[in-house]
Amino acid sequence: MRPETIADPNLAPLGREPELVAIDWIYPESVVTSGQRYRVEVWSLAGGQSVAIVSDNHGTSLANASEAISKAIREKWNFVNDPNLTIVEDWGADRPFMGKDRFTISSENGGCRLYKHAEWEALGLFLPRDK
Repeated sequence: MRPETIADPNLAPLGREPELVAIDWIYPESVVTSGQRYRVEVWSLAGGQSVAIVSDNHGTSLANASEAISKAIREKWNFVNDPNLTIVEDWGADRPFMGKDRFTISSENGGCRLYKHAEWEALGLFLPRDK
């Protein structure tokens, strides 16, 4: 039985189904309040792209901890200097980023850009859409 995931591989077009690599916790160093953890799903897309979906923990924000989160993800799953890794921030349906976006793409240095569902769905990554 597959664990519950944020991404739904069953919605991907035939031949574009992503592969779940891991679901685990990271404990980034140098986060303001030590001992915090973040849930991460790592997916491998059919085209060779890797995606790590990191969930907000309601502690230090994803934006404020983005450099430490990026470092922890890249080291844990051996993505150091891999340009094919994209980190998606999941701010949660209950507390979306800036009051409107559940998902953003991390710049890995405190910033982010808009997550475009249609673009990622074409690659096989289906994340929940706002209702």
